[in-house]
Amino acid sequence: MAISNIRLNMESQPAKAELDIQKTVFNLNTTPAILSIDTEPTVVEFSSRPYGTLEIDQSPCRASMGIKDIATMAREAADKGKQAVLDYMANHAQIGDRMAKIKEDVVANVAAESTSQPVPSISWGPKEAPIIRYTANPVKFNPQPAQLDISSERGKVDIDYREGKVGLRMTQYPSIRFWTTGGNVDIITK
Repeated sequence: MAISNIRLNMESQPAKAELDIQKTVFNLNTTPAILSIDTEPTVVEFSSRPYGTLEIDQSPCRASMGIKDIATMAREAADKGKQAVLDYMANHAQIGDRMAKIKEDVVANVAAESTSQPVPSISWGPKEAPIIRYTANPVKFNPQPAQLDISSERGKVDIDYREGKVGLRMTQYPSIRFWTTGGNVDIITK
């Protein structure tokens, strides 16, 4: 019986793969907001043209020299009476105000003041002053309010986002192969 050697051969091939990786992209761009403030100040214009009016009435001067009419004399007497009543009322109102304050001995002070006489003025001849009237024209007032102008531009945010990817590609699949070599087997039986 003849036996030859049989050899069992084996060959294996490993798996091979490639990874395709794309990184994540994240870009952030910002534009800042803009705020603009413009102001104009307040403007005030005054105008007082034409000026006021000045009037000088010489009739009192003439009346003090005896040149006056009956209507003027009657008016003067009425004015003096009216002024006396007004002075009396003003004096008593002032005394009442001083008493209400209670900061001084009002009765004694009023008595002392009422005994003093004003110093008379001496002139060589009575002469009234002229009546002088000044009528002011009102001031023209033209205010222009301040101006405030606010403008704004919104800021912007630009986002560029691309998701990352991982890809798997098989370049070689695994395999196992078996085969035999040396192979004649003779079996002889007797």
